[in-house]
Amino acid sequence: MVEDEPHALLECRANDGLSRRRRHFIQDITAIIPEITDLWSSPCSLIEQLWFLLRVSNIEGLLAKFIHDILAIYNDVPVYVAP
Repeated sequence: MVEDEPHALLECRANDGLSRRRRHFIQDITAIIPEITDLWSSPCSLIEQLWFLLRVSNIEGLLAKFIHDILAIYNDVPVYVAP
């Protein structure tokens, strides 16, 4: 799997902190927009899901904090380099 932004933010499970932070984000935005749970089971690709999230006006602050937190986790974890 190539690490790209949609994978890093919405799918990567290489670190427990990533999964925990993602679950927390999903709980937070679901409390604001309950219908958003349909997004996770939709046939949309990860880039389409991210594109959608970037356009939801009620969650900009939560999304910005989530992206910041995920990138901070990536910054603190050693990069895997294949042999």
